Amino acid sequence: MERIVDNLNKYSKAPKTHEKYEYLEQKSQIVKNRKTKKYDYYICDYCGKEIVIEKDKTKMTGGIVQIPKTLSKVNKNINLALCNKCVKPVINQFEKKR
Repeated sequence: MERIVDNLNKYSKAPKTHEKYEYLEQKSQIVKNRKTKKYDYYICDYCGKEIVIEKDKTKMTGGIVQIPKTLSKVNKNINLALCNKCVKPVINQFEKKR
């Protein structure tokens, strides 16, 4: 588990969305293989697990959390991709820094 408070400059941009693909045919490594996109996901900034982006936001296991600049003590808000179980430990890190 990473201490987010120590590396705040790394999290100044919005979290990146990644894509998971499924390969339909694998003929060889040289020839282009046909693939389809299974889903988009974020990677949790605290624990590193995948957070699948669903159309129904209530079924998601996490999402983007915006830490205000009053809590982070930086000039701008910080956007983090976090699991539901990782929100409290991250907020505790920021509160201990105060």
